[in-house]
Amino acid sequence: MNLRFFTIEVERNADIERCRNARPHTAEARQQGRLPWIGLGLLVASSAIAAGWGGWLVAGGDPTRVELASWVAFLTSSGSAEADDQARLEVISQPGGATVTIDGQRRGSTPLELQVAHGSHTLVLMHPDAIDEQRQIWVADDMTINVSMWLRRPTAMLLKPAYPGASIADVAFLEDGRLGLSMASAIGSAGGGEHSFREPWIFDPTRGSLAEFTTLRPSLRTAKVAISPDGLHVAYPQLDESTSHVAGVSARLKEVWVADASASPVRVFALPSANAGSTSDSASSGDIEAVHDLTWTPDGNHLLITVRLAAIGGGYPSAPRSRLLLVDASPEQLTPPVELMTLPAEVVASSYTWAPDGNWVAFLTQASSRSGGSSFVALCALDTSAGGAMSGFRYLADLEATSNLASPLPVAPAAWSPMGNGRVVYAAATPKLSVSNPLGLPTTSGGEPGLFVATPVGQGLTAEEGQRLGSGTGLTAPAWASGSELDGAGVLALTRSDRGSKPLIIRGVDAVNGMPQNLDVVLPAAVGGSGVVAGRWDLAHGRLLVLARHDNSNSGLLDYWLVELQARAGAN
Repeated sequence: MNLRFFTIEVERNADIERCRNARPHTAEARQQGRLPWIGLGLLVASSAIAAGWGGWLVAGGDPTRVELASWVAFLTSSGSAEADDQARLEVISQPGGATVTIDGQRRGSTPLELQVAHGSHTLVLMHPDAIDEQRQIWVADDMTINVSMWLRRPTAMLLKPAYPGASIADVAFLEDGRLGLSMASAIGSAGGGEHSFREPWIFDPTRGSLAEFTTLRPSLRTAKVAISPDGLHVAYPQLDESTSHVAGVSARLKEVWVADASASPVRVFALPSANAGSTSDSASSGDIEAVHDLTWTPDGNHLLITVRLAAIGGGYPSAPRSRLLLVDASPEQLTPPVELMTLPAEVVASSYTWAPDGNWVAFLTQASSRSGGSSFVALCALDTSAGGAMSGFRYLADLEATSNLASPLPVAPAAWSPMGNGRVVYAAATPKLSVSNPLGLPTTSGGEPGLFVATPVGQGLTAEEGQRLGSGTGLTAPAWASGSELDGAGVLALTRSDRGSKPLIIRGVDAVNGMPQNLDVVLPAAVGGSGVVAGRWDLAHGRLLVLARHDNSNSGLLDYWLVELQARAGAN
């Protein structure tokens, strides 16, 4: 019998030959005659396999890579069937060198190729510089998984204006990960305010390129701009010079136009002229309204336009009034606007947070108190698909009282569940007991912000009473993780560390029991300064935009920090 490493020879003696030639007289005898041969065959086979294994190891063979000879194929028929039920899995990560665990078994480090059985598997990546990443994967064929892990020490950049004398007035994430910037220029003024002319720009963080949004209209400068989610269109209002001396009102924003790089601008909305009287687009006769703000719906098909009361009865209004309208942004299918809501407050511009379905939107409102010394900020939600029905509006929470000099940061501190169940998590002040009266009785006032959960889509609700999520305080800028970004976090939020210079950190919160999770993600110390901050999340691209007042002052200028949470290709 010849094997790969040695030869075994079996010698037959005379006694064995005589036994072989002897004729058994009974079936029992025949069976007994076969037993020695069967035992001898098994002994020889097992000895050969054991000796071959030992010799191969002595020769330097790798016991983790065993290839059996074809003559023992009959012993591995089940193994062949198992091999047919496997596929090649390639795992790549940024940063590289992450430990790969599949179904609880460590398999190596990235980049890694291995064979796994078809079906469902639990993949876990671990790296000392990143947060553990866990995913449920389904393997049906050869596949490659490329994971950008969240860094424990992310990088950040302060967004700068395109040229001296300009400032950044607003920043919004686009669908492909780029940013749409509204650049404020001090070239002139409109409506009596400085930095009133805005220019649309596109910033690509991956390439580091900043370019002006070009249209057929030369030198597009207007009071407001809004770039569509796909980055292909820009919406902007136009001034109406005819009202510059009507009731003492300066030139108002009357029309809304949409433009792109290849077609002439198209008007999609217009308020009635100041002398036209009452129309379907005006709240009542004698009222003069102006376009206050505009934003795109997530699908890019409509604009949510806010108009405010600029004058009434020949003078300035004694109280604010805002109307929210849903306007078709398609030049081919212009339809009359749908009036969604009239509010006795002013909508905080650019403070919109949309639900995944594109129907519900959360935003901030601001109204002055009777004494005029402060204004109250509220968080509201609106269902744009309700067609103006009262059931489509929710007054979620009172947030804070601010002085007239300190405008609220233009971000609704709310996030909608990615599950499509209508739940919203938001940050609001928590009750705080204090003693500040002569009788020594405890009073309740607003404490550090905490997280609350509500379901505005519920039936029969006129005002939503949010449920406190855990007991954590100091939490703001919530985001609802879909599950692929971080395992087990549920909700993400910004807060201040209690160590050193108290940098911003990201904390996870269980969406069911409110238990906090220390993710050990610390933002650079310069991000956000030391004052109040707000955040806009782009979890699809692993980015966070932190807004803070410039130099922690009430000047109205904001700093915009772009934080790269995910490791990018090429990271060590």
